[in-house]
Amino acid sequence: MIPFRPGEELSLPALARTQGFDSDAFTVVDVIKGGMGVCARVRQTPSGPSFAVKALPRGSGSKEDFERFLQELQVWLTLSVCDGIVEALCVFSLEKLPVICSRWMAGGSLRSQMTSRDPELFYRTLVRIAGALEWANVEHQIVHRDLKPENILLDEVGRAAVSDWGISSPLREGEMESTPGGGHLIFGTAAYASPEQLLGGVPLDQRSDIYSLGCLMYEWETGRKPFSGTWHEIREAKIRGEPPKIASGIFRKTSFGAEDVITRCLQRERHDRLPDWKGFVNILTMAAARRGITVAPFVPKMRYQASTRGAGVVRARVTGGAVVTGRGGEGRASVDVRGASRDIEEAHRLSRAGDWKASVDLLSRVVLPSVVRELPDDPLQKKAVLTFARGLLKLGRAAEAVTALDALSGAAEKPVELFTALAEAHLSLGHAPLAVRAARAGLTVHVGSTALLERLLDAQRAQGLTSDAVATARQRLAISRDAAALVAVGEQLVEQASRVSEARLPERFASLHEAITLLSEAREKAAADPAWRLPLARALAALDRWPEARVVLEGAVDARDARRAQESAELLAQVLLRLREYAACLAQCNRSLAVFPGSISLARNRALAFAEGFVLGVETDGRRVADDAAMSFFERVVADTAGREPVDFVTLARYREWTGRASEGAALLAEGRKAFPESWEIAVEEAQHLERRGGFDKALSAAQDAARLAPFRPEGWRALAAIRGILGTKEEAAEARRKAGHADRRLRSLRDGTTVK
Repeated sequence: MIPFRPGEELSLPALARTQGFDSDAFTVVDVIKGGMGVCARVRQTPSGPSFAVKALPRGSGSKEDFERFLQELQVWLTLSVCDGIVEALCVFSLEKLPVICSRWMAGGSLRSQMTSRDPELFYRTLVRIAGALEWANVEHQIVHRDLKPENILLDEVGRAAVSDWGISSPLREGEMESTPGGGHLIFGTAAYASPEQLLGGVPLDQRSDIYSLGCLMYEWETGRKPFSGTWHEIREAKIRGEPPKIASGIFRKTSFGAEDVITRCLQRERHDRLPDWKGFVNILTMAAARRGITVAPFVPKMRYQASTRGAGVVRARVTGGAVVTGRGGEGRASVDVRGASRDIEEAHRLSRAGDWKASVDLLSRVVLPSVVRELPDDPLQKKAVLTFARGLLKLGRAAEAVTALDALSGAAEKPVELFTALAEAHLSLGHAPLAVRAARAGLTVHVGSTALLERLLDAQRAQGLTSDAVATARQRLAISRDAAALVAVGEQLVEQASRVSEARLPERFASLHEAITLLSEAREKAAADPAWRLPLARALAALDRWPEARVVLEGAVDARDARRAQESAELLAQVLLRLREYAACLAQCNRSLAVFPGSISLARNRALAFAEGFVLGVETDGRRVADDAAMSFFERVVADTAGREPVDFVTLARYREWTGRASEGAALLAEGRKAFPESWEIAVEEAQHLERRGGFDKALSAAQDAARLAPFRPEGWRALAAIRGILGTKEEAAEARRKAGHADRRLRSLRDGTTVK
């Protein structure tokens, strides 16, 4: 991606700062291209020290290439503490892409030394390499996976160090890499890769690297690779063929005398190889001793205090304009975040302008949980995470928002926006209990936060916790008596009233009257805001104040909220129906169904308007109007256990009786009683229906149920009085009529908000 050119001058302030140079100008001396990156050798003066700057090569722009390069940066920084590893000095951003800078190894790669027949060089180098790889494996569980002469570099005095960790991986038992399609990724250079590495789909351990080093030793000894040919030919030979042999004996003397070590390393089956690096070094030093060479095991020295960096930290800091080093101490604390700050400010500006996608895209390169957890109280990190989370929520990516916000859980001071965004995210995911928990946790820190109370209210409503929601809405109102708070309490009181049984009708109506008072106050404070209209109309309709509800509903509806718009349309249809304006109700339903075709309520009100206005009770030329097609809605809906309501059974039973099928109507009402045992409307209809058919005993039972279920409604008492007049005494009938009259007066007073004795 970065086209280094010999002779080009680069400005590398990060490298200059870490090395203490006054000038940040470096010249590219030469360029080396490899499979996993392109490396430029740079220096400031011809006599000054050289450095290697590695970046992804041109054309390697896939996400997989980018992530693998970032992994190399992270691994290399972690391992640079060891003097058997080529030292990575720093990672920084160049042309908005991550690059890594290391010391230039003046001795070149091991390839240039493999013509040497010096046994001491052979053993000293291999023992040093093995010691470094053992340290990486034991301390960090790292497997290199691409050992070859080009990846072993020598310093100016010939000391070997392992380089190029581009395909290394901290694989543990049972882990393997796989492609999205289910296949397995195979990395490494075929001539040096182990059989299991070329086979793919199996976990790798240090025995894979031991095999690769055996290939390198074989080539150093014989001057040729142990396997040659195309990639597929090498793969087949390694997987199915026998290990190559090294000629020895009286007719052939090897240069180094390590053929037994090489043979053990090149075994096809892993369990036949040397089991670990310690065993490798032991057998190698014994082979050296047979040649009269004493080689001590390599004991790695630590260059400085380690500072382990996660891949997420490297990614976020570098792409955000930071400089990352592997050093601990002061190096850990001195991170340049100026570039990240610019990106975060730009993302914040984009979010204010409503360009959430651009904001999220920008912040996705800067915000990662691993970074935030490291510096959760940093104001810049908090701002970035909260902006990022808001953007993700706007884009419907709530799960990602939860992940981002969770990274701030370790912050000592958690802003209110953290809790509100977290509650909103959980609500979006359908996790209302978690949203309640997040909001309540926030309120313990930010007592009286209106934003958190609103999120808590939303979460309680989502769970159907009506009483809790009323209490929360009242708490919000106590802080500020604004229109929104008034509407919130009013809405919850109406909802609470809808859940109160008929046996507690005074309590229900008290809630409705309080709701009307609060919503009327909201109307005075914000008449232009339609938020108060629907709950106020619902309260008025619940009190049978239909004309007033109609006036409220025929005002402006909240077009910004599709749910409210639909509920308003449905309620207006119901109001028109109760006002017996059947033609207007039909027109309203037809218009609204064109907008909300899935509304069962609108379909029901349209069917009711037709049935009540143009069928039931209507005669033409002395004959009752019958229209089965008009009843098709009720035929369907009574069979729908999720969509049916008591009125569906009542209406269809009336139609059955109207068309001479009274027994079918009675059966239908009996079915309705089982489906809705608490419905006083079906009980009254059944009592009246059975009375007309002469089933007085069953009618009496149904009427008694109706009076018990709805003691404040006169209809049940009237049905009971009528049947008592047939089956009972005059006194019993009179008592039922008296109770019907009292219920009628009491109901009117409850609706008006007055009292009656």
